[in-house]
Amino acid sequence: MKPAAASSRAPSKRSVAALALLAVPALAAAAGIPASFHGTWVRDEKACSSGPLLMIHAERLRFVNDGHSQRYTKLLVEPSSGGRAAPGTLEVLADLPDGSPFLLFLTPGSPPLVNLNWRPLEDQLAKRFPLAPSALKRCPG
Repeated sequence: MKPAAASSRAPSKRSVAALALLAVPALAAAAGIPASFHGTWVRDEKACSSGPLLMIHAERLRFVNDGHSQRYTKLLVEPSSGGRAAPGTLEVLADLPDGSPFLLFLTPGSPPLVNLNWRPLEDQLAKRFPLAPSALKRCPG
């Protein structure tokens, strides 16, 4: 059996565009969370000295409140889609087999905006870490 001959045809514009769209989420995920969002965040109306807290790092998130802590190290970071948020917004989800218990929106700007939503069936996490639904503010330091 003869091997198939390589095609001398250049890829179509449609093929190149489709490959580029597939690569965007992968590139965003590989880059992690942008440095402008790193730090400790609290509900807008709370003082930074009192919990609950969301700690954002390049490759992980950690929720902290009253001695409870929940850490997520396997994250999906993707451009927001479907008109759910402002242009340039990133969505951060935990990459878990049963799906992410939260959806975090990161909107660049001055100051950057962070919004958190718990998945409806995550009552226990929502009670342990009452950060949503609310805009969050960054704590100094």
